[in-house]
Amino acid sequence: MIQAVPAHTSGVLEISEWDEQFVPGATLSPNDRQLAQQLLPSRRLIVDEVLNGIRIRSQSWVGLVRFDGFDVRIIPKLSDGNARLVQMLALTGGLDEAWHSAASRTLRAERQEDLLDLLSLLLVRECERILAGGVLHDYIECEEALPVVRGRLLADRQWRKRFGQFNVLECRFDEHESDIDENRLLAFTLGVSRALVRNPLLYRRVLSLYEQFASVCECEYIDPRIVRGRLVYHRLNAQYADAHRLCWLILESMGITDLLASGSLRSNVFLLDMNLLFERFMQKLLEFSLGRSYRVEYQKRSRSILWDVDRNRTYGTVIPDFRLTGPGGSLIVDSKYKLGDKLDPSDIYQCFLYAQAFGNALVEPSHAMLIVPSTSGLVGHWPLQVRSTQGAPKSVLHRVAVPVAAAADEMQSQKPGAVAATVAKLVAQAVA
Repeated sequence: MIQAVPAHTSGVLEISEWDEQFVPGATLSPNDRQLAQQLLPSRRLIVDEVLNGIRIRSQSWVGLVRFDGFDVRIIPKLSDGNARLVQMLALTGGLDEAWHSAASRTLRAERQEDLLDLLSLLLVRECERILAGGVLHDYIECEEALPVVRGRLLADRQWRKRFGQFNVLECRFDEHESDIDENRLLAFTLGVSRALVRNPLLYRRVLSLYEQFASVCECEYIDPRIVRGRLVYHRLNAQYADAHRLCWLILESMGITDLLASGSLRSNVFLLDMNLLFERFMQKLLEFSLGRSYRVEYQKRSRSILWDVDRNRTYGTVIPDFRLTGPGGSLIVDSKYKLGDKLDPSDIYQCFLYAQAFGNALVEPSHAMLIVPSTSGLVGHWPLQVRSTQGAPKSVLHRVAVPVAAAADEMQSQKPGAVAATVAKLVAQAVA
């Protein structure tokens, strides 16, 4: 259903996931049209100019898109909104220390409205902690022509470039520098994210930190992809690990790869893929609920179940989200980030295919599981069957609705409760 909103001048338009709104009287600038075209292939946000206004359609991405005349904020439908999202990110992205710290537990009290503001607040606190302890320095190998020998004299280069000269010497030496990848990544992330931070007080903190880190390292022309490949964490730089995980999350959600390809470092987009986040959250929940009784394999490819008979070769690859292997057998589990009671027929057919292909051929019916999110407080379970014309069940699909808030609280406390127990029970029943 399309909801009409008042004519927009300059402000924030809020829209939920999988929603559609019409903005009467609004127009797109040339920059806005270019931004809308960049978002279209991935369908992160669909913006169409229609007669007398703009139609905006959201998908499964949440966050912020900044146009010239207005901002579009996509709100998650989960209970507790962005604060709950940060908790899920902490549990799935290795940010546990940042989330459990006393400072981070006050996120909800700060009432930051934008997801980027919440993550930037976490990053600010991590950067302030690093500055309080002193930025890291490391020895960097340098080569330079000097009036006196420092370190090692490069005799071969001196002979080739400065034969007969003794007033300038080619040297190689180690310099104790703060211009290292650990500091560059923090400065770079603070620099590109400050344009999208909406809270004025937070913006000033981000800007101040950026200036402090930029004063100790070069950060304008780094490629985060190269830095990511070079960084190795050890006892000397372990204090940077949580802050860097936040950096990767922010940069990926801002589409930093596309920015580097276009030669620009300015981003007007911060969008988080809820499908991917929910998959990773379910992986952690299954591991938490099942313990060591089951092996949880995430997105293991299989090229054996679709077969081209005429050519005697595989027809394609299927990638189920999870394959659980335990004492009683194995079970394929798929996850879909879709709120509501009704599921797409294609999702149901896909899971029944998994049940037939990966189930025990000697036992009928075969089983598979489909997990979706729920905003209630209890785990829901609704089995579906494929039956023969004689009425005998051939395959069973266990539709399971997991309450995200309750599951996240159990995982954060590290104390299995009703959600973990019910999930483990349903998996055991399906495998048996």
